[in-house]
Amino acid sequence: MAGISTVWYSKIERGKVLGVSPSVLTALSQVLQLNDLEQRYLMSLANHAESLPKRACQHASPHTIKLLTLLNPLPVLLKNQYADIIDCNESFNQLCGFHIPSLPPEERNYIYLILAHPQFQQCFLATAVDERLAQITQMASHLRGTNAAQPNDPILTAHIRRFQAYPLSSLMLGKPIKLATLTLWHTR
Repeated sequence: MAGISTVWYSKIERGKVLGVSPSVLTALSQVLQLNDLEQRYLMSLANHAESLPKRACQHASPHTIKLLTLLNPLPVLLKNQYADIIDCNESFNQLCGFHIPSLPPEERNYIYLILAHPQFQQCFLATAVDERLAQITQMASHLRGTNAAQPNDPILTAHIRRFQAYPLSSLMLGKPIKLATLTLWHTR
């Protein structure tokens, strides 16, 4: 079970073992099919709660979806700490001029859309280079803050790498690139 003996498991269960590693506890929580809350509790008992990254919301609850519908005709967008778009109402889709849920999952990210989607940029008045750069700077700052709070989050790290690789020169439309722009995604 979880790569440990039943004797070792029994000692862990009774609190007779010190220094159980986070990897053993993670394996144990998978075998026991613990939910996120139960896994966090198990980790906190062994003083390893900080080793678990907080999971970002990936789906809207039925109540939230109902609220989105009730808020029509006001455009509403839900995004998580990665700036992934979780859901939006029909008014938001109409405002954008396209159906966001029909985009591939990797494109349903607010930052990506501001970087790469002209129709989305126009919707948010981010067609001028300075306006787009201001929005991207603000979002990069948010991601740096999230990354500081969750430095070992693999999804966040992958998002930041993806945005770092995006050619910011394409945003400049021939204008000189400022040094601050080049360091936008780096943590400080």
